[in-house]
Amino acid sequence: APHDMRINLMYRYPRLGVIGLIICGALAWVAQGPPAPAEEPSRAAAALSGRVQAAALLNESRWAVELHRMYTKQVEPPLADTLTFIDGTLTSERLGPLGYAPGIFALSIGSTGAPVWESTQLSRQDGIVFWRGELDRETIRGTISRLPLTGASEDFRFEGKEILAEKSVSQPV
Repeated sequence: APHDMRINLMYRYPRLGVIGLIICGALAWVAQGPPAPAEEPSRAAAALSGRVQAAALLNESRWAVELHRMYTKQVEPPLADTLTFIDGTLTSERLGPLGYAPGIFALSIGSTGAPVWESTQLSRQDGIVFWRGELDRETIRGTISRLPLTGASEDFRFEGKEILAEKSVSQPV
């Protein structure tokens, strides 16, 4: 009759069966143990490697970009600009005359695996500009938000290609 007693308990306390399943699942999960420690460092190493490669691509590079105004119904021709990345800073030829100092840029790896950079430039006479860009092979694209000291903010999207300069060959001394 011990068998009859177990069945009777299951009918009287149906939650015991659910609790038993949860306990069995938890024990199976614990038995699997922690994930292999090699996975986490390799992921971190890949992210670091991607940032190093992105920094190498951006460092000492110049990009011809076209800025397209966002959130407007008027058709306007794109604005031309040249972005220069030198020693961890970003400069914009279009924004330089407005007093914008070079901005430090930060690199990360986006969800698609593409290098992403962000920068902020400040001007005492004009305001603040926020840049966010992504490298996709030989193309750079992203957005820029300009917050002037007076007037309404402006948002642009940009896209362009690298300006390839001939590498100078240094003569031995």
